[in-house]
Amino acid sequence: MDSTEPLAAEEHASVDSRRAALASVREAERILARYLRPASLPRKETRRRFVESGDLERVLVLYTRATDLDPKEPAYPWNLASSLRRLDEPQLALAFLEQAIRVAEETGDTEWADAYAYIGWADVALAARQFDVALVALARARTQARDEGALSEISRLVTAVERESGVKRRAEVLAGQLEGLTA
Repeated sequence: MDSTEPLAAEEHASVDSRRAALASVREAERILARYLRPASLPRKETRRRFVESGDLERVLVLYTRATDLDPKEPAYPWNLASSLRRLDEPQLALAFLEQAIRVAEETGDTEWADAYAYIGWADVALAARQFDVALVALARARTQARDEGALSEISRLVTAVERESGVKRRAEVLAGQLEGLTA
C-alpha cells in the first residue's frame, strides 16, 4: 500500500463531508427563504408560522448536520445566527453566534472573530437580554478595535446595556465581580 493512500482517503472524506454540509445548508436556506425577504424583517405572524410549522426544527437539524460534517467552518453557525436574529429568536441566535466565533478563534479565521464579530455578538446578547454576555463580548471587541467606527459602536452598546438592564455602570460592577474570581 502506498503511504499517500490514507491521506488521499482522508482528503476525499473531507471533500465529501463539505459537499454534504453545503447540501444541508442549501436546504436550510430554501426553508428560510420562505420566511425571510431581503432587507426586511418578517412580521410577527410570519415568525409564528416559522416556529409552529416545524421549520425552525428542520432548519436547526440541517445546520447542526452541516456543522457536524464541517466543524471548522464558522460561516454555518454565523449565517444561522443571522437568520434566527431576523426571525426574532435572539436566544438561539446567541448560541450559534458564540459557536461561530469560537470556531473562528480555534481555526485562526480572523474574518469571523474580529472586533466587529464581537460587536455583533454583543448586539445579539443585548436583544436576548443577556447583559453580562454583551459586556464580555464588548470587552473582547475593545481589545481588537482598530478604528473609530468600532470604538463608537462599542460605546453605543455599553450605553444600551446600561439603559436596557437598568443598572448604571454595569460594566464596572461586572469587572469587579470578575476581578474577585482571581483574588
